[in-house]
Amino acid sequence: MIVRVWQEDQGLVDETILGPGDFTQVKPGKIHQFEGLEDGVAFELYWAEFNHDDIVRRTSGTEVKGE
Repeated sequence: MIVRVWQEDQGLVDETILGPGDFTQVKPGKIHQFEGLEDGVAFELYWAEFNHDDIVRRTSGTEVKGE
């Protein structure tokens, strides 16, 4: 999996490649994206306050049906 992080005024600032068992941390408020390089399972954990507007999603992943 590749984790990309952007900074508003600098564009793409980091790409981290994760393998099985690896993890990384993205600082709060940073725009980030995940890209699966192989089939697998990934978990995104975050601290959510009781505010339904705490995360703004620009895109969502998709599920490939029939495979």
